[in-house]
Amino acid sequence: MTDRPPLPASCSVCVYYSAQGACLRHAPAPGQDEFDIVHWPRVRPTDRCGVGAAITDGTGPGPVPCQGCFHWLQPGGQAVVPDYKKGLPDAWWAGAGLCTRFAPSP
Repeated sequence: MTDRPPLPASCSVCVYYSAQGACLRHAPAPGQDEFDIVHWPRVRPTDRCGVGAAITDGTGPGPVPCQGCFHWLQPGGQAVVPDYKKGLPDAWWAGAGLCTRFAPSP
């Protein structure tokens, strides 16, 4: 047997479910175009998968904010600033970076 925490009954009781309704279990795949804004997958609270983890006392697995993740990259220590900001404010782009968790898929 493994020491894996119990599988949650639904996304709403999973440690990776965000208040915005996104699943934070896996980082989004890279975008196809320069400065593509990729998004975490949206899920319904009643959905369920086979790789979730039930909320525990905080000693089990959990999401890490992008800025604190090993895979978060701001080239040269600077935020990514595109020519076209897609309507997002400068404050949002000040924390922008690149997720290097996965290589692009073929």
